[in-house]
Amino acid sequence: MLTPEIDYYFWPSSDWSYLGHDRLVDLAARAGARVNFKPVRSADLLARTGGVALPDRAENRQNYRLTELARWKRTLGSDIVLKPRHFPVDNTAALRLLANAQAAGQGIAELTRQIMSALWSHDRDIADPDVLTEAAGLAGIRADRARHWAGDSSGDTLIARNTDQAVAAGAFGAPTYVFQDNVFWGQDRLDFLARRLAEVAPQAFRPSFYGRLEGIFFTETQGLEMESVAKIRLIAGVGVENDRYATNKGYYSHKPHEDRQVTLIEQETLEALARDHDLTVQPDETRRNLLTRGVPLNHLVGRTFRVGDVVLYGGRLNVPCKYLERLLDRPVFDPLINRSGLNCRVLNTGTVRVGDAITEIS
Repeated sequence: MLTPEIDYYFWPSSDWSYLGHDRLVDLAARAGARVNFKPVRSADLLARTGGVALPDRAENRQNYRLTELARWKRTLGSDIVLKPRHFPVDNTAALRLLANAQAAGQGIAELTRQIMSALWSHDRDIADPDVLTEAAGLAGIRADRARHWAGDSSGDTLIARNTDQAVAAGAFGAPTYVFQDNVFWGQDRLDFLARRLAEVAPQAFRPSFYGRLEGIFFTETQGLEMESVAKIRLIAGVGVENDRYATNKGYYSHKPHEDRQVTLIEQETLEALARDHDLTVQPDETRRNLLTRGVPLNHLVGRTFRVGDVVLYGGRLNVPCKYLERLLDRPVFDPLINRSGLNCRVLNTGTVRVGDAITEIS
């Protein structure tokens, strides 16, 4: 079976490439796909495809770019610096480092990430050889090699070839992902790339669902109404920050269990209660932390899945309880049997937000 291949066209100072980089690498790993890293010279690609360099764009376009960056920063929980001091920046040395490392047989996924991170997370000048050498060191490349590669113009040949290939493939900006002649421009198209991978390479990548986080709820102590929030922090091994079960103030805190760090329930369950049992239950009244749509929670016991950037482990099904029935003063116990939600462990600390994608990992 042939390995799926994704051609990835980018340049090191691309903010949008930085925002999509880790997610692309993660997607490829889950799909069993190979990423062909193809650094290109931005000025050449833009000039040949009708693009305009950022400093030359109209003020409205530049302002909107910052607005979108801020939105994606919040959405992804990214540490990206919106206005780095050393941007725009000359990519020449960074491109040569990448191209020459690649020509020498060095994988450049981590090197690319470290160079982008130096600019966009740490506000450093990636035209500075010292900064590039340090970034290369974090990627496991010796300082003498990094300095040589960053100054060696022989890498320009590979960069020019990549740019020619980008134009031929239909690319006109960064990042561009090309998979089997399908062009996906922008890190906000990664979901479409994932769907295409699932369509043409199901033997390698079988995401069984594409769900969404519809609501987030918590309360600081038992019995109080759940508060609805747009985002919240999940703490590995603990649960929902400030929630009653994270602080041992819940009704069942005397029966602690590692699989009850965060609780989920399906929006479809609430719709079924109304449709089949004439019972109206609001999402916050379920006492669950996360409300999902398009996610088969009962099938995730013993599996890992991702909510935004946080990975959860489906520990066990939630069971309905008379306590909830008393709080609601509605006969919900029997209708919720086998559809009361999922109890999960939190495997990494991070922030989840309403609207986050929910996808299966394994």
